[in-house]
Amino acid sequence: MSSPRDPFLLPGDKPPVGDKLQKFLSAAGVTSRRHAEVLIKQGRVTVNGTVATLGMRVEASDVVRVGGVQVGPQAPRFFMLNKPTGVVTTLDDPQGRPTVATLVPDDVRVYPVGRLDVDTSGLLLLTNDGEIAHRLMHPSYGVTKTYRVLVQGGVSAATARRLAEGVELEDGMTAPAQARVVDAGSQQSVIELAIHEGRNRQVRRMCDEVGHPVIELTRIAYGPLALAGLAPGDSRPLLDQEIRRLRKATGLAPARVEKPGSRAERRAAKFGPPRPDGDATGSEQEVVDGNRDADAGHGGNADQQQHPAQRGPRRAGGGASGGAKGSGGGVRKQHGGGNAGRGGGGRGR
Repeated sequence: MSSPRDPFLLPGDKPPVGDKLQKFLSAAGVTSRRHAEVLIKQGRVTVNGTVATLGMRVEASDVVRVGGVQVGPQAPRFFMLNKPTGVVTTLDDPQGRPTVATLVPDDVRVYPVGRLDVDTSGLLLLTNDGEIAHRLMHPSYGVTKTYRVLVQGGVSAATARRLAEGVELEDGMTAPAQARVVDAGSQQSVIELAIHEGRNRQVRRMCDEVGHPVIELTRIAYGPLALAGLAPGDSRPLLDQEIRRLRKATGLAPARVEKPGSRAERRAAKFGPPRPDGDATGSEQEVVDGNRDADAGHGGNADQQQHPAQRGPRRAGGGASGGAKGSGGGVRKQHGGGNAGRGGGGRGR
């Protein structure tokens, strides 16, 4: 498939060569594209010995340095972290609080996909793949984030329906969501809420608006991935099949896999060596949906079974308390992208 034509090119003009510098820095695992712009504006980035400017494009042969250190594209890395409460979703905190950077391997620089408040626990993705991170955070791609919420008071089915259909906040009406009551008591209730927007502290504000302040908030799923078998403070690399699910949920083509050269080699790689005779061996409760007629976005399937980690988990140091209770599923998966354009991308709950 050919790339869409640049609307600023005149007929006969050649398309620009190379990647935008921000994209290059993101692929190099330096930072997100947005923060890359800040580094460029500060004059901390050079290309072939010249101070870079916004809008520059670079090729593989160019020498790019940040703060005097040469950087280049890295292999994509993805981690799932069960963020405890008390840990800040940032790579460096001026106040000296524990950060998520201390809970993932430090052999490669990855950055958080969106934010979880210091008092919010649960599933946080970290990666050095800027493109997929952008798509996961931006509401136009409709990737849902599912939360299990302990709130004050008894939540009725009517209140869950109101949360699903949309709540009027100071920055506008929330988009249709998915909500269900898991356990309704007289003093406290547990609800599950799946949204695809990324407004600041949105889940807490929605619950406040309907008269049920949040006591405890845990993200239990991000798109097709669910938090299961991962203790608070532990992290693990994503499995290949999980990365493929994320790419599919964000509309990205599957990553290309290099195949052996000859047809015989490809057949052997797929089916194994030929047999002697010449033949090859072959190998709960109903969800309250606020947008029944027009689906409200991809993902949000918290029932996906997780597989053993490829790498042993890392545990948090002292001071980080667990908070990821009830990391089960139960939210029906949605398709399409109705009402997916509201709100900002990738901010905290």
